[in-house]
Amino acid sequence: MAWYNDTGKDCDVVLSSRIRLARNIAHLPFDGYLSRSDAEKVINDCKKIIEENSGTRDFEFCDFEKADAYQKTSLCEKHLISPEFAKKKGPHALIYSKDCDIGIMLCEEDHLRIQAFSRGLSLSPAYDKANKIDDLLSEKLEYAFSEKFGYLTKCPTNLGTAMRASVMVFLPALSLTDKISDVIRSVSKMGICVRGFYGEGSKSLASIYQISSDISLGISEEDMIKRVEDVTEKIAKLEREERRRIFENSKAQILDKIGRSCGILKNAYLMSSNEFFEHYKNLRLGISLGAVDNVSLETLDKLFVDTMPATLICENKSADKTECENSQRRDMLRAQMIKKALS
Repeated sequence: MAWYNDTGKDCDVVLSSRIRLARNIAHLPFDGYLSRSDAEKVINDCKKIIEENSGTRDFEFCDFEKADAYQKTSLCEKHLISPEFAKKKGPHALIYSKDCDIGIMLCEEDHLRIQAFSRGLSLSPAYDKANKIDDLLSEKLEYAFSEKFGYLTKCPTNLGTAMRASVMVFLPALSLTDKISDVIRSVSKMGICVRGFYGEGSKSLASIYQISSDISLGISEEDMIKRVEDVTEKIAKLEREERRRIFENSKAQILDKIGRSCGILKNAYLMSSNEFFEHYKNLRLGISLGAVDNVSLETLDKLFVDTMPATLICENKSADKTECENSQRRDMLRAQMIKKALS
């Protein structure tokens, strides 16, 4: 079962938590100067370590020089890789768990990017997952490390713990009233940044944002996690207060919008991605307000991932990929999937 099917703390606002660790192999050049043979060695060594020590966990391996565009985009839609990694040339690969809660990007900006995900506001459990993988790899690999600067990384902003802690948050009320701009300005003074759906340089999607730590030098992993969690809890409180205020002042209009979205999602014959994102936002808000009681957040969030264009094509076994290149065929399959899940 994918991690995003699970329940979690503060799921009405916080969809997921992620820990990312950047690591480089000692005595090897950084990305951009890494030879093809050295890149292949990094990939093969890490693959062998995971295969021989994964225990009961099931891992998949994806060679990005062989993967097709749909597979790359689908992994990006699931946040297992960055858009930049999907476009990268030369040897690079991904090792990821079948339930998508662990991903190891190999030969990205750094030699290794270890990511772990948990549902809701749960950075500590995500850190435990990432740390276990990190310990497993560090037993066999020598990391580039400095007593003064910590883990050495290609980008100086990742020095120190070389860790990023982030959460994906649903902020429709703060977005609607444009108070999100005040939130972004406020948290930036605390070493925290608010980014779009796919991270730096991207826009929000369905009122979903990333809240992420912005520094890793001079702060411990535990303190970083606490700082991000504290900020997230404050933002969640502001979002809930704003939801209640909007609902009290415009109850009929809000209920009408939620009801219309619910009706369309359950009955539409065609559904584009952009249209689904808008109705998803309304229905998720309705669930959070207690106005919708026959659909769970878990069901809706699973649909959010499963109906993404590339993921829809990759995981729909009954549909031909070439046929699904037709946008109308995709929209029909998406509508069928949504109708089935919500019926």
